[in-house]
Amino acid sequence: MAQKTVFIWAVLALGWVVTGCGGSEASGGDSTESDSGTVDSVTGDSNSADTLPADSGIGDTSSSSVVDSDSASAPGSDSDVKTDTGEEAETDTAPRDTGGLDSETAVDSDTAPDSETAADSATQSDNGTGAEVDTGTEPVVSDCNDGIDNDGDGYVDWQYDLGCVDGNDDEVSGTRANERGFTTFDVGADSLVIYVSASQGKDSNDGLSPNTPVQTLAHGASLMRDGANDFLLLRRGDTWRGESLGRFFSGQDADHPLVISSYGDSTDRPRVEINTNFIDHNGKPRSYVSVVGLELVSYPKIPNDPEYDGETGGGFRYVGYGSDLLIEDCRLVYGELVVQSYGEGQFYENVTVRRNVIERSYHIDTCGQNNAFRPSGMYSSHVHGLVIEENVFDHNGWNEENVPSACATMYNHNMYLNADDLVVRGNIIARASSMGIKMRSDETGDADTLLFENNLFVDGEIGLGIGGNTEEPHRFTNVVIRDNVFSQVGLSMPTDREFAWLLDVSDVRDAEIENNYFLHQPWYGNAYGIQLGGGSTSGINVAGNLFYDLMSRSLRVQVQSGWGAITVDGNTFVDEAHGSCLIVHDGDFSETTYQNNSYFSSESADWFCGDVTGTLADWQAGSGETGAMTWNGAFTDPDRTAATYAESLGLESSLDGFLAAAVQQSRLNWNETLTADAVNTYIKDGFQ
Repeated sequence: MAQKTVFIWAVLALGWVVTGCGGSEASGGDSTESDSGTVDSVTGDSNSADTLPADSGIGDTSSSSVVDSDSASAPGSDSDVKTDTGEEAETDTAPRDTGGLDSETAVDSDTAPDSETAADSATQSDNGTGAEVDTGTEPVVSDCNDGIDNDGDGYVDWQYDLGCVDGNDDEVSGTRANERGFTTFDVGADSLVIYVSASQGKDSNDGLSPNTPVQTLAHGASLMRDGANDFLLLRRGDTWRGESLGRFFSGQDADHPLVISSYGDSTDRPRVEINTNFIDHNGKPRSYVSVVGLELVSYPKIPNDPEYDGETGGGFRYVGYGSDLLIEDCRLVYGELVVQSYGEGQFYENVTVRRNVIERSYHIDTCGQNNAFRPSGMYSSHVHGLVIEENVFDHNGWNEENVPSACATMYNHNMYLNADDLVVRGNIIARASSMGIKMRSDETGDADTLLFENNLFVDGEIGLGIGGNTEEPHRFTNVVIRDNVFSQVGLSMPTDREFAWLLDVSDVRDAEIENNYFLHQPWYGNAYGIQLGGGSTSGINVAGNLFYDLMSRSLRVQVQSGWGAITVDGNTFVDEAHGSCLIVHDGDFSETTYQNNSYFSSESADWFCGDVTGTLADWQAGSGETGAMTWNGAFTDPDRTAATYAESLGLESSLDGFLAAAVQQSRLNWNETLTADAVNTYIKDGFQ
């Protein structure tokens, strides 16, 4: 069935440079900061509910309805619904269905545009700078490049066998741990495999082999079966324009998903240039779907594209409910990933977003802190079981250097999230318009069991914000923030506001903030490494963290009457250059315990500020800290950053240089040296 090809595996050169200056955006965590003396505040972001967008169907934007009338109730008490453009408008009910796409129609081949239309070559992402990174991978002969169907399933080598990660693998699908962190698949005995090629296909073909592919996505999808373990494979290296899949279908079950992936000799992802959402659940349930290895580009937002408008486009719009959804190894450019539960008592469950590149989601006319448009890289609401792992989120919410009216604002972020059982691990979260991650919860206990682990937060103006928007108590519960690196937050001053807040925690009950690195903020007085605030913060353990090279305050604690059981234990606070206050503590000490921390500031007198101002001795007397000591050590190389790491790899010595290589990551061009774990390890090793 598949062609037999002997393949010599080659390591690709990485050669694309992100144009424009640093800074990324997201949609939400809206902050307005002010600095008057020692008082900072975050205001704004009423976070009123979004209306459902007037977009439905496959490539059909004429309908004014997106949700059928049988799903017009919002999930639980939440009325936020994310629109295609990121706009938010007050609404109590979903709009009625006024026609357009039939509620069960998945594809309509009549609406498919000419698949031969492609973007002008000047709009392609690769600008050929030729940056190289040696992956160290040696060509070897393996089951996935020997031209033999080794597992007897009828599919040969990495080009056609979905059990292959790449050419250096075996053909049998295994766990991610055994597949170098990627998801692989074995085709079932009763599965349909449909091949689609924009360059070689014809819709008169049967689509059942690589030699007889269909041409349009719409026709390919029409051959799929709802509730089946079928595969829709797009030919790598091909480009489609103006096509999408609408609501699409569900798979069979969690172990037998419906899969959208790729095939062919090229190592370039299939590229789909879209002017609407590629998949839009549109209020309906969809489950057991894996989308793997696609590049989606919103062509109306490609500068200089003949059809540029800076407003329309799309990405993934999962507004509805369902379970076991996977998006992996995709590249989303100028678009947004939305996962929002919709329907009374209905939720998305077990959603996994991993090893994707999501970059430069934006909308024109956002200058002057205009909140009419709220683009983010990713938006989630009331998801139960959400894993966001090893992705690159870069420069979302703004694109001002390429589109002057697409300014960074305090309303736009790399990620704007609400979820239970949330895992955010191993991501590069860079150059946000405002916040790297904005966590939102409006009710007590509305966001429970949250893990943020081993992420790299760099640039933007706020790293991670948990809280704000409302004063309901204990909205976030059972939170773990550990092993992350927060570096150079505020580097590019994206919104032109002079401040940098690395971690902001409010109204959280039971949290471990441990073994994080808060580094290199030498610019602004309105800044801190960690701020603990809100009226109901309790059960917080801040332990084993390192604060280094932070102007102004490393730790700010704003005690209120509803607080309880706050411990600050075994942290290291070092300021060798700025003469800053290491801790600003406002309020009494009855509910806070300081112990075993190490301190050093270049300021000769006031190492501590707030209700206790003065030297370490003054602090110990006023705070009651036991085991405190003066730090008098030395670090091996504390000035390490993403820029110096890029230089160590032979890349341009800048954050831009590192990210230009990182956004080129893909399954067939994977480089462990360009992961958050690799950068974080390099930076942490400088503090030995």
